[in-house]
Amino acid sequence: MIGNLSLGCEVLTCTIEEHVMFSRACGWKHGHLLWSVSHKGEDGPKDIAAEGVLPPGYIPIRDRFISEQEAEGGSEADVDCLFEIPIALVQSLTGFRPDEASPAFEEGGFELLESSRKPWFQRIFSK
Repeated sequence: MIGNLSLGCEVLTCTIEEHVMFSRACGWKHGHLLWSVSHKGEDGPKDIAAEGVLPPGYIPIRDRFISEQEAEGGSEADVDCLFEIPIALVQSLTGFRPDEASPAFEEGGFELLESSRKPWFQRIFSK
């Protein structure tokens, strides 16, 4: 489904499931998954999975949060800093986080686009 959404453009996705400490960010282009970064922290802050050609900002973001995790006590800590890696990566690429307020979501922040093309059933039956 996301692949279809990215036909003719680029799409970023960010998934957050705080109750199981899961986070994932993906980059899509022209129907193909280019990269993904995910963290499954349900059993504690253990690792981050990364695939594909990652954005240039990924390594410094990953290293920063791994350092923070180690400073908090590593995998035995009561905090899961690795959960933030996919979210911070999306923020670095878009300028906002999906879990924070953004001016784009304020009144007038979005523009409604309408197609000039009639739906298929109107094209068929209006002839």
